Amino acid sequence: SPQGLITKFKREILKYMYIKVVEFPIHFKSSNFSCVVFGLRLCQGDPLAFKCSPASLEGNWEILLDSLITTFGDDSWPVRDACCIAAGNFVSALPTQTFSKHTVLYEKFMENVIDPIASVRQGGAVAVAKLLSVNEQVFPKIVSFLEESFKGVKVQTEDNSKFGRLEPGPGQFGVVRRIQQDEDKQENGTMYSCGSLAPKMKAKQPTGGGCSSCTSFTRKEEPWERADGSLVLLVECAKVTATHPQMMDEICRLFNLACEEIRSNRHFDAHQQLHETFAKQMILFAEAVGKKPFKNLLVGSFDILLYAANSPVLLTKAAAEESLASLSKFIGPSILRGRAEMTHQDSIETLDRALNSPMSVPQHQVTGMRTAEDNYGAFIGMAPGRSY
Repeated sequence: SPQGLITKFKREILKYMYIKVVEFPIHFKSSNFSCVVFGLRLCQGDPLAFKCSPASLEGNWEILLDSLITTFGDDSWPVRDACCIAAGNFVSALPTQTFSKHTVLYEKFMENVIDPIASVRQGGAVAVAKLLSVNEQVFPKIVSFLEESFKGVKVQTEDNSKFGRLEPGPGQFGVVRRIQQDEDKQENGTMYSCGSLAPKMKAKQPTGGGCSSCTSFTRKEEPWERADGSLVLLVECAKVTATHPQMMDEICRLFNLACEEIRSNRHFDAHQQLHETFAKQMILFAEAVGKKPFKNLLVGSFDILLYAANSPVLLTKAAAEESLASLSKFIGPSILRGRAEMTHQDSIETLDRALNSPMSVPQHQVTGMRTAEDNYGAFIGMAPGRSY
């Protein structure tokens, strides 16, 4: 058919362009504008993995995937985020060919899962789930990681702050300053705005430079951030293990563990953000495991959702109320209310408020967090007209 010929022609053009896309960033890998080149390539990398045939990728995919792995160490977090998404898509498109890279990719993906930046954690979780969908051998490692992360919330310090390793007050000339560590690395270095397309940013090198989110300036993740990324990872894994009963049993066990640890540990300020992520992910988790299994998991989630629905943090409150409202539509309002009355009779007024008039904010989505692609696309202006 004419439409079929047009599609075939488009694929041939894309195949030709793909080869050029591979050659271009590799040629300029060590130039002063590698951040720009890699960023542009990574934006184009993920659709190529799906739209080009495996035959057209043969001989080129390994070069591009190796460069993606290298780019995980880039100073610019949007580039690290994008390369993680692209690498995950290559694994999905070429599961057999990329098998030899699965071990190193798993480690790189997990680095993003525990990243201090929320959107990077989400992209890492999506990539790990894609790896799991084509290689079930990584499942035991994922289970161990999730269990350790959820149990680690209890060691979160009370005086946690987003920039715990930086001075709380303004530094000299208005530049933030690290506390008693590597101060010499920040001397005489240009500071760029986060994610700017600045010249080469000295990734993983002992000298300073780059933006405030670069790898030479970043801080170690906090225990609550590991748990936050693990919540997203748990939901993404649930989506790809729905047809594997034994795996799904483990996922449900880990969900109960997450509920218990998050409910029991509210001694740090950032627990509000952790509760917000939990609320956003609930409807996605419910849809992944199915109505019947999820009904048995409701009781553990009520403690968190009903507590968060009365949070002084408006984003957390909105997320919890919208989550309860969407769960009500998913399993039925009478079932949700009936389960709540069995164990949380004193919170029925909160539940009714959430079901009848849930709070809403412009950036919030009832269906959960944005996809990893939308996060990155919104950042670089690829999704005009959408709130971010």
